[in-house]
Amino acid sequence: MSSFSKTIIAALSFGFVVFILSSTSLGDEMGDILGGLFESDPYPQEYQGGQYNENEYWVYIQPQDDITTPEMIAGRSQKGDIIDIIPTSRGKGGYSQSKDFLVIKVKGLTQTDIDKMLTQYEEGEVDEKTQLAERKNYIALDTFKKDNDISLKTGTISTALDASSIILTEKTQADISAMNEKARFFAKTQWLKNVAIQIIKPAKAATTNTYYVDPDAAAGGDGTTNALSGANCAFQSLVIWEAARNADITLATGSDSIEKVIADSNSETHTEDVWTGSIQGWTTGRENYIDIQGAEYPSAAWSDSMYRVGYLNTNFGVSEEYVRFSKLQMEGTGANANGQGSLSIAPVAGGSEFFVSYCFIRNAVTATYWERVLSFGDADIASTTVWNTVLHQRGTLNNSNDAGMISIGYAYNYMANVTVYGGYYGLRHGGSTAGSQVYWVNNIVTDTSSLDFSGVAGPTYTWDYNSSQDATADDKGVYQNLTGQTFSFTAAATSDFTLLSTDTGALNLGVDMSATSTNPFSDDITGTTRAGVWDRGADEYVAPPAADLNSHPIYLNGDVIFGGDVILN
Repeated sequence: MSSFSKTIIAALSFGFVVFILSSTSLGDEMGDILGGLFESDPYPQEYQGGQYNENEYWVYIQPQDDITTPEMIAGRSQKGDIIDIIPTSRGKGGYSQSKDFLVIKVKGLTQTDIDKMLTQYEEGEVDEKTQLAERKNYIALDTFKKDNDISLKTGTISTALDASSIILTEKTQADISAMNEKARFFAKTQWLKNVAIQIIKPAKAATTNTYYVDPDAAAGGDGTTNALSGANCAFQSLVIWEAARNADITLATGSDSIEKVIADSNSETHTEDVWTGSIQGWTTGRENYIDIQGAEYPSAAWSDSMYRVGYLNTNFGVSEEYVRFSKLQMEGTGANANGQGSLSIAPVAGGSEFFVSYCFIRNAVTATYWERVLSFGDADIASTTVWNTVLHQRGTLNNSNDAGMISIGYAYNYMANVTVYGGYYGLRHGGSTAGSQVYWVNNIVTDTSSLDFSGVAGPTYTWDYNSSQDATADDKGVYQNLTGQTFSFTAAATSDFTLLSTDTGALNLGVDMSATSTNPFSDDITGTTRAGVWDRGADEYVAPPAADLNSHPIYLNGDVIFGGDVILN
């Protein structure tokens, strides 16, 4: 339109009116006014630096910490932060996927309430807070949900809550430090991701061949069932199984299978299995491995009433490259030479991988010979992964080679929630291979004669959330490691490492491993789900159930005298 005139056509319900305006300024003003009739905000009550004119709002709350690395956490929302506030008249705005948030309807919010909920830290205001926190205030979400009887983690609460139910708390330095610690821990676990993809990935379409062992089975069975007699009964021992089944199980040249053996003790006799020799002569691979399991979870207390395998004057030797042990009780019962009495992995070829989980392994050391409980003794090992396991070195210690666990300088060593009792060393990484990774978390070590935790220079160490009786748990960095701790077990002298409620060195001091990038797990050595703040070590303390007198009959034998009314239901 020219500077001399503007033509404005207003569509009215009764026809058209044409204005010819010669004044430029008047034309501009009128044009702006009438133009607004056609270009107005479709959500006139949206907050635009002014006021919301609403009674009810959708309030979006972050249900969990949005954790990433320390370098990238700036501006990330944390648990209890308000993500956004939207008038209910606008629907749910751009947040159609409410499954990612806890969305609640709130009535009676004032402008002051809204401003406080959405306040961010100003640039330069407490440097660490500026880097690590987006919102200045947060809701104590667990308390809020409990007070308002909310069971949802994410989703929408459509029944309006009163604004008075939302109580905001300003983040303290302790809150910010906790966020920083989580970010640091997150970052330290990320390097494991590529390793996890290679190691913990599901097996391909290999066939699983399952066989059974029971020391009380009759001789001559083919091991295809767990029966104690008959042609198909269990093998009498792991030694017999190993000799009968030794084969090439790889895809390239063999049967493309997984060899699974389940060791059980079904009779009342519970005879101990006896091992001699070594697992060797097979051809195995990453997807074609040997998997030796107990039929049931052990506990943190040794039991003679379930399957156990002993090895006298020898080791339980393993010279195959891909072997897994789980839910087993194993014990070295004596030695007549150095280096006996252990689950011993060596010698093996390069690239080998080993897993030990939910096991109770112990030995009876002598004053003459040195022994280890668990030994990864070959630098050609690619990785070892150990979790939810008890290692108990019993008896008299001989010298510095005695250890609960010792590993040589291979690429990757992971240990989580392991309880170690006794030994000259508790946990020791003895190889100086540069670039190897030693990741130990949630472990407890006590009652050694020298060092609870030990690691030579060279590898990259990540030790966190460990506890030691001596001063060594934090030798590779303080972090959340604790030293000088006292542990309360039921009866350590008789191999019972069940935690007591009075424990102060492990109880409620661990970190949740259920969502880690490598080897996530959520239970303890007994298969019991860990709840709340995790305990360190293999055992998760579980309070005994309260006595229920109503569920048990009461038997009276003899005269009973009641001094008042007695009501029997």
